[in-house]
This record gives sequence, C-alpha cells and structure tokens, in this order.
Amino acid sequence: MKDTVKFKDYLKKQLEDPEFYKEFEKWESKGVMTHKSAQGLDKNIDPVMEYRLGEIEELIKENKPNSAFGVISHLTSFINAGVKRQPSIIYKLEDWIDRLKSTANSLAEGMGANGFSISVGLPAGVSIGLSFPITKKQRRLI
Repeated sequence: MKDTVKFKDYLKKQLEDPEFYKEFEKWESKGVMTHKSAQGLDKNIDPVMEYRLGEIEELIKENKPNSAFGVISHLTSFINAGVKRQPSIIYKLEDWIDRLKSTANSLAEGMGANGFSISVGLPAGVSIGLSFPITKKQRRLI
C-alpha cells in the first residue's frame, strides 16, 4: 500500500499529465480502465515502467521481496487493464523485456522461487509467474 502511495505521488508530481493521474486513481479505486486511461498509459508507459521496475528492484535490495511481488502484481494488473482498451501498449513492452526478465529473476531469487515465467496471452495481457519447490513440511501435508 505504501508503495502505491509513492507511485501515485510520482504520477501527480513528476509526470506532466494531470489527466493520467486522475485516470489512474479511477482505475485503482473503481477498477475502471477507460479508453482515455489506456491512452494515458500508452503515452506514459516508459516513465511508468522505469519507476515501477526501479521500485521493485529497490525493494528486492532492501530484502522486501513480498512487497516487491505486490508491486509487480499491481504493475501487471494495470498494464493488462490498459492493453484491453489500447492493444498497442503491448508492443511498447518490447523495450522493457530484458529489464523485466532481470527484475523477475531477482524477485524469484529473493522469494526463494526456483524459477519464473513471463507470458503474453489472449485475451491480451502479460503474466508473471514464480514457481517454488515443495518443502519437506509441505510434503508431510500431502
């Protein structure tokens, strides 16, 4: 939650697009992604990705992988909502794939996962998954 407050503050103060901030708030509070919101995301995808991936990387360095997982989940949810209204957003992620892979790898390591996956599927959207080994304690429950 605290991380979302920082991101909202960034959107409000750093981006020169006050309408995008209002549209983000609408999406976050009501789950509504309008075409106008998606156009704002399309226009601002680079600063959004830069800020959010930087935030995730910082949380991993601070040994807060659970918080980082929350931020990456929030980011992918936001992107997916936008892609449904403005499919061109997905093409802009091409420039971010290497950094997204690196960040997901660090997150997987920080959470003790034995792997991760990044996929794009239909309906259009991005998915990031982590896989974990079964522990001895979990085996006893099976």
